[in-house]
This record gives sequence, structure tokens and C-alpha cells, in this order.
Amino acid sequence: MKQLLYRPSWQGLRVGLLQENSLNGGWTTEEGVEFNIDCLRHYVNMDNHAILFQAATECRAMGYAIEQERSLRLFRTINLLNATRMGYSGQGLRGTDQDVMVLEYRNQLQKLQTSMYMRDLTIVMHAWDWSVVKRELRRQHDSQRLLFDLTRRNLIARFNHAASLDKVRTRPELVKYLDLMDSVGE
Repeated sequence: MKQLLYRPSWQGLRVGLLQENSLNGGWTTEEGVEFNIDCLRHYVNMDNHAILFQAATECRAMGYAIEQERSLRLFRTINLLNATRMGYSGQGLRGTDQDVMVLEYRNQLQKLQTSMYMRDLTIVMHAWDWSVVKRELRRQHDSQRLLFDLTRRNLIARFNHAASLDKVRTRPELVKYLDLMDSVGE
């Protein structure tokens, strides 16, 4: 199911929320967390025209419906919030105001995980097509080069961290995505 995390638009959003790519501190300040949660709310709710258009375009390219996209966005966002909390734990920041804000939003989202949620994710997994991801990466490489490069740099750091822990074999989707990035970047 981890392949569902590797879509250029999602990776671009995820990387854009990090401290080093944010003017407000990303996940490290209260202001940054508020901003990030607001961005994620819009992402999950698909509540403006540009986000909805992008979602519809991505659904059509992969061959699933907008209802499945909503569940997919919920899955990605909960995964990111869990990873953020793990980062806080590793930094001794559990229980801080930032952590509480992330936890509260994550808990709100988890209430939306109905039986339809798992059905929708299964549909998306069966529809998943890495060739579509490669086309989207090519488009991002050609039209949003800075975002492509920032994402690639972040994912290489994640890969190197996994390698240092001897966990690369548990991340085949990350390896696949980086290979696709390399192939379009040549």
C-alpha cells in the first residue's frame, strides 16, 4: 500500500511543508503547524477549484473515481501526521503544543476511516500504474524543476537514512520512485 504515497503532487506538498522549505518553520513552530494543517485540510477536502481539478486529473489518469481519491488523500495525510509525531518523539518533543495540534488533527481524520475507506484504497491499489507516475514526474521535472529537485533531495536523504538502518529492502516503493525520478532526470 506504500506505493500510494509516491505521487509527484503529494510528494511535492509533503516536502513543501518541511522546515527547510517553509517560511514559517514547517512542523517545528506553532505557526508552521497551523499553516501545514490548513494546507492538509484543503488537500483532503479538495475544497477549492485548483485542488479539485488536480485531483480529478490524477483520478482520470489512474482510472479511479474522485471518491477513491478522497480516501487516498486521507490515507496519505494520516501517514504524514503519524510520521511527524514519530519525528517529534525522536526529538523529545512529544506533548509539545505542536505535537498536540498534530495529534488532534490526526484523530479527527481517523474518525473518517470507514469501511468504505479501506474499499476505496483497495480500488486505488489495483488501479495503480507506475507509468502514470513516471509521466507526472516528467511533467514536474519539465515545469516545476525546483520542486522536483527538492523532492528528490529529500527522498535521497530518506533512502540514505533507511540504508544506514539496513531498512532499504523494506522500502521498495521508495527505491522504485527514486529510479523513476532518475530516469526522467537524465
